[in-house]
Amino acid sequence: MNYPRITTRLIAGLMFFILGLTKLANPGGFAGSLDKLGFPISLTLAWVVLVIEIIGGAMLTVGFKVEYAAVPLAAVLVVATLIRHMGIPGPAWEVLKSAIQGSTVLMHLLGISVLSDFAVNGAGEFSLEG
Repeated sequence: MNYPRITTRLIAGLMFFILGLTKLANPGGFAGSLDKLGFPISLTLAWVVLVIEIIGGAMLTVGFKVEYAAVPLAAVLVVATLIRHMGIPGPAWEVLKSAIQGSTVLMHLLGISVLSDFAVNGAGEFSLEG
């Protein structure tokens, strides 16, 4: 029994699911944040992200088609890490300073790593697939 893998899948899935529900409570506020970052069609993008987080998080939690859920969730994290938390595009020093100081960036990189594993290796035990 691979308890660490099961625990990681459950925590990651619940994290995304809850974050998506939080955005669902105020999609306009999330869209405003995206608009300030310079994203076009921010309201549409906000809905896309929150749907990915809710559905992908639920799929990850129950272990259903995890390979397909992990890829868009990782894409959300990559974009959030590069644009929101590392300031890309931006001055090189600010990007480096943000990366060094930002524990959020490290957590996003950890999340990308975990999701990459699930995308390649599937849900594992105690899932709808296993």
